[in-house]
Amino acid sequence: MNYQYILRTLVVGFLFLYTHSCSNAQQPRGFLTGEYSKLDPNLSIYFKFVNLAARDIYNNDFITAACDYEEAFKHKANPFYVDVRNAIIANIKNGSPAKNLPLLKILMVYKHLDTAYLFLDLPKRIFDRNCLDYIFQLQTNKSSKNNISGKLAAGIRHIYVLGQETMNAYNTGSGRSSFTQDSLKKAIANVHEQNAVEFIRLCNQYGFPSEERVGVYYDKELPWADVLYNLWTFFIHTDQKEKLFELLEKARRAGDLHPSQYASLLDLEFQNSRGLRKECNFMNTTVVLSGGKLYRPFVYYSDSLMRNVNTNRVSIGLDSFHVVQKQVACVQLYEKYHADEMKGKKIVRMAQYASIEALDIGFVKWAFDKDKQDITKYELNVKKILDEGNCAEKLY
Repeated sequence: MNYQYILRTLVVGFLFLYTHSCSNAQQPRGFLTGEYSKLDPNLSIYFKFVNLAARDIYNNDFITAACDYEEAFKHKANPFYVDVRNAIIANIKNGSPAKNLPLLKILMVYKHLDTAYLFLDLPKRIFDRNCLDYIFQLQTNKSSKNNISGKLAAGIRHIYVLGQETMNAYNTGSGRSSFTQDSLKKAIANVHEQNAVEFIRLCNQYGFPSEERVGVYYDKELPWADVLYNLWTFFIHTDQKEKLFELLEKARRAGDLHPSQYASLLDLEFQNSRGLRKECNFMNTTVVLSGGKLYRPFVYYSDSLMRNVNTNRVSIGLDSFHVVQKQVACVQLYEKYHADEMKGKKIVRMAQYASIEALDIGFVKWAFDKDKQDITKYELNVKKILDEGNCAEKLY
């Protein structure tokens, strides 16, 4: 793997966006509609309002956020889990728990969450008695998943476990001859190729593994979104890559795949491809974590790059990059520097599925020294972000 290449193409954010964030942040609330014509009109409106809601949460305006979520949900029959979760928290902060009853039904009936999984992100303590009674009523009346969803989930679980076991066998081996090592690499590549073919077959037969078909959580430690990302790290090196791209694009347009998940998967391919496709650059990795500090991206940037990235992002339903970067940094910095206040509490996540790239500080310093660049220019201003975001109000 060419680490210097990856370092140069890690698209986490860049200086132009950061230094111009104040002027851009003052644009009218409707500015996001321009590029949304590439999406289904209802999905365009949905993403517009969930992005505005995330901005409201950054400003700790939970009343407006709740209104924006309410408007968004009029335009998507089954809104994404992460948006429903945030809407529930906003209603609780606004003292409007009754508004959560239909949202809880979405999570438990259409997203297949039982109480064990519901209370992972939404602790039992935050609900009033009426909501808790309704939750347990839904749990009592809950029917099992339909057969199609069960077969799809089981098939992807098998693929995922096989892929993980194959990689673990490769990583734990030592003292192999070069011949054995090469043979094992070919065997692993063959497993990934077969798994990619099977994944495509399952999707063609049962549909894309959306939240409605397989649920939100693979298990208590792992969301299905992470399973898909891990599988994609194997699949992007197979001959099935183009067919998989088509699958992802179809799912994204149908509202079965969150645009931030879509962006993460295509960014992963972008970073690992010699034939870079500009239209696949969404910069969904918003910050770099290295040596215990958060940085803006380690890339060579330009005004045209900024325009291309934001055009790509808005075209699939994501907010502008500089907005999301602050939302991600606010959460990460608060969790890092206020661990005592976080005990027993969670913080609202405004940017969904945004990646955080972790890089070895020694390697980073080597790359910066080699190119005669100053790493301190990329470090995020911790105090400014924490003061501006007033993140304590986002705890629940």
